[in-house]
Amino acid sequence: MKKPSESPLKMKTTSHLTSHIIKRGPTFRSGLLVALSVLGLGLQSSKAALLLEYSFNQSTGTTAYDTGAAPAANGTLNGGATWSNSLPSGSGYSLSLDGANGSNVDAGVVSKIAGLSQLTVTLWVNLTAAPANLDRLFSTMNSTNDGGMDFYISTPTSGSISASNFQISFGVDGTSIGAGANLDANNQWVFLAVTYDGTLASNNTLFYSGSVATSSSQLGTTKTINSGAVSGTTGSLQVGDTQASPSDRTPSGLFSGLRIYDTVLTSTEINDVRLATVPEPSAVAMLGLGIAGSLFVFRTRRNRVG
Repeated sequence: MKKPSESPLKMKTTSHLTSHIIKRGPTFRSGLLVALSVLGLGLQSSKAALLLEYSFNQSTGTTAYDTGAAPAANGTLNGGATWSNSLPSGSGYSLSLDGANGSNVDAGVVSKIAGLSQLTVTLWVNLTAAPANLDRLFSTMNSTNDGGMDFYISTPTSGSISASNFQISFGVDGTSIGAGANLDANNQWVFLAVTYDGTLASNNTLFYSGSVATSSSQLGTTKTINSGAVSGTTGSLQVGDTQASPSDRTPSGLFSGLRIYDTVLTSTEINDVRLATVPEPSAVAMLGLGIAGSLFVFRTRRNRVG
């Protein structure tokens, strides 16, 4: 099986955040930037490093490839984990978890995302059945529940928990906080993100959500997790599960585009990540114009030389 192409967003250069995001198909503005980059015009660089990325855009096999920064932290599909032909962009594949105990992706301990003082986590989720409180989206928590990151589903601020009414929470080294706003991912793709700045003692955690059709925006108010940098002693990186609890913590649903950055992305950058998996014709058209322009310049110069 062909391994997913490696993301250029890992290096701390111009191609870091902007061009990687643009390449996958954003709005007209981003499409214009693609065309300009093809013509060799400079773009503002970003300092964000993409440490880990699981696109889950595979159709066969039991390996989820990490195309983030080296070394690759490839994960193994376990239990009822498999591939689905549903994707936010409408074309490709995603990870499917059936909600059964042991249905997850496990990459073992991943040292490159341990000890982070700042971070951003983004992913797409589509719930196919009612979740339970503490169902994990992504976790590196250890078995003693005092080291690692924890991104999970929690009880809503009002009403009963369901696929159309739930909250998301994030934890660092055993201390967690909820977004304070409810979400609906019932058989539909929802874009989720959380940023954490462990260098700040307060107001250091922000949640975001969006969809295929709507821009991402902040959920609730800015929260506080007073834990400092993430512990260097973490558990296995698991998607749809955690080592922090002996009971089943796997939701039934689809997952796509899990990314972890080494800094706090801005709201604009987070929305650009969302757009990366929602291609629009205008971006493709502008890319075509950029390529055509490059060819025109090349041919003109060649004719002059000849």
